[in-house]
Amino acid sequence: MYLLTAPETTAIDSPLELTLEDLVRLYAVDETVPCVRANLVTSLDGKVSGADGLSASLSTTSDRTIFHLLRSLSDAIVVGAGTVRAENYRLPVVDERFAHMRAEQGRENPPVLVVVSHSCAFEQNILAIQSPTIVITDSTADRNAVQALSQRVEVIQLPGQEISLHQVVDLLRERGLNQILTEGGAQLLAQCLKQQVLDELCLTLSPTLVGSISPSLISGQDLESTFEISHVLADADTVMVRYLLS
Repeated sequence: MYLLTAPETTAIDSPLELTLEDLVRLYAVDETVPCVRANLVTSLDGKVSGADGLSASLSTTSDRTIFHLLRSLSDAIVVGAGTVRAENYRLPVVDERFAHMRAEQGRENPPVLVVVSHSCAFEQNILAIQSPTIVITDSTADRNAVQALSQRVEVIQLPGQEISLHQVVDLLRERGLNQILTEGGAQLLAQCLKQQVLDELCLTLSPTLVGSISPSLISGQDLESTFEISHVLADADTVMVRYLLS
């Protein structure tokens, strides 16, 4: 990977040959300031999944490196239930390339997976639905579904008919989970923008065209958010941008 643009204060020795240490420096945050950032990959036409309905089919080697790096810098990963089901999420693990860095930061365990769900309905074969995963739902969730799910993971039921992401963020921060990463999907990203909880967006542009068979990054949402570029990375076929919310 190589660096296309970054602030003048960025200290990178060889921008055309970025090391893992360079990537850590480029994506690092101020650990004293809580942060919510999103990381997603899209096709050239803005779709969030490939023809098979999975985001993994859009991913590239460089995208996966950034994916694991951002996870390693996080305390919690917040994901929508639909994405957990569609992608058959597993419990997060720390990529060995970044394990030493995470240990130096005092993060002894992998980031906690937090699933946002209105129904609390998950099949038994969803690998991520086990301790220490947390599922957050609202007051409309079926009581029996909540009770059944509580046998497998911690379930937190928030008041109201809609899930307030501000409450989710506050709840996680009360537990010391200050660096929060969301991996989507598109509906959760739209809610993060609508409820104004997002601080930054890390977006990978995959060298793929998908067409109308896949949802767009914020499909069907009437939203307007303005970002500024922190840096742009590229390799032979992939572009990765870190945006900061203006």
